[in-house]
Amino acid sequence: MPPMIMESIVLEVPDREAAARYYHDVYGLYQFPGETEVLGRPAYWLGTLGHLGVRKEIALVQGSSERPWRLLQMTYVTSDLKQLREMVLPRLQQRNIAFENLGESFAVNDPDGNRVVLAHPSPSWPVMEARLERPFLLTKLSHVTLVSGDSAAASWFYREILDFRIAEETDGVFFWLGSSSDHHSLAIAPGRGTGVDHVAFELESWAEVKRLADHLADQNVALEAGPGRHRVGGNIFIYTHDLNGLRFEFLCEMREVVNPETAKVWPRGSRAITYNAWGIVPPENP
Repeated sequence: MPPMIMESIVLEVPDREAAARYYHDVYGLYQFPGETEVLGRPAYWLGTLGHLGVRKEIALVQGSSERPWRLLQMTYVTSDLKQLREMVLPRLQQRNIAFENLGESFAVNDPDGNRVVLAHPSPSWPVMEARLERPFLLTKLSHVTLVSGDSAAASWFYREILDFRIAEETDGVFFWLGSSSDHHSLAIAPGRGTGVDHVAFELESWAEVKRLADHLADQNVALEAGPGRHRVGGNIFIYTHDLNGLRFEFLCEMREVVNPETAKVWPRGSRAITYNAWGIVPPENP
């Protein structure tokens, strides 16, 4: 299976202007000028200032004030989309799973209704001067952790249909799924309903995590958890919430998987072991 990386997400938010301003000023994302149509709706694009330029990684579309935010789409990209289509489309057809052709790319909904697009990589834009304005360097969109009422069924879909691999799991209920050399590019947590637990961005180094944490303090934005080091994935992390209550993780030093081996299975109820190797574990969400 050709490697796939998470390229972008589409979020519906109650105030596009406020969200875009927050992601630029607080999280250090670059905002592309103007609007682009996404899913038939006008959208603002923001992205990280990586070494090769700026990538479009978060699209913001206007939603209702009755709900704070909603994930509308995740896009994974591969350099060999032809091979991916040849592997995935027959599996969808054999199981009568609907999909949408989008030219060479295609889209499908997972069992919880999350829309996933598989596509060619988009180009990066060389906006080098914007990098000089940032007090820290975000390098890429890392992953999304979904919440599912049936996390085993959701994990099965990504593994058996889209060919993700299990990197680690907690006894059949919490799954960390990889699709490239990164330890995971998607995670699925158990929950009473469906939704998103958090969106994660990667920073270049531990020094950049500290710069971001100092910047958040200057902006009077509190950390929810961290700094710490996850045992699952091995990455250093901090967690915070945006202006709409969506949790964001910022991380570095995620483990790479060159030769995938049998997934490590942690016993159920091992959150205190897996969450933070440094020993401080926040309480469960209500």
